[in-house]
Amino acid sequence: MNQKFEIPQVVKDSYPKLVNLILEAKSMNDEEKQYWFRILPVVQKKHVKKLFKILITEKRELEKIDMEYKQNLQKLQDSRSDFKFESAKKKTETRKKLEEEHEKNEELLESEILKEIESMED
Repeated sequence: MNQKFEIPQVVKDSYPKLVNLILEAKSMNDEEKQYWFRILPVVQKKHVKKLFKILITEKRELEKIDMEYKQNLQKLQDSRSDFKFESAKKKTETRKKLEEEHEKNEELLESEILKEIESMED
């Protein structure tokens, strides 16, 4: 099990799942966990059941919160990817338009220069 705590053998044998739940519990500090390991041999069954139910509920709720967090994080990452893609797409389109305008301006300038040259020859 866990070397950090003194867990009576009778507790390990009688309540192996509860021992794991106590060890994993986020709502208890180490002193509280050790307290429960010490008193479990003398606690009434109905109180053990209540503790078990509380710890199972805590574990499920934390798993649910963790799952929701991961889903929200994925949605956020997906939206950032979409945003980056859209941003890059817009930049590319803007650059293309600028290049096209520049080419048109160059063509106009060339055309004007050619007209000036032609008018000089006359």
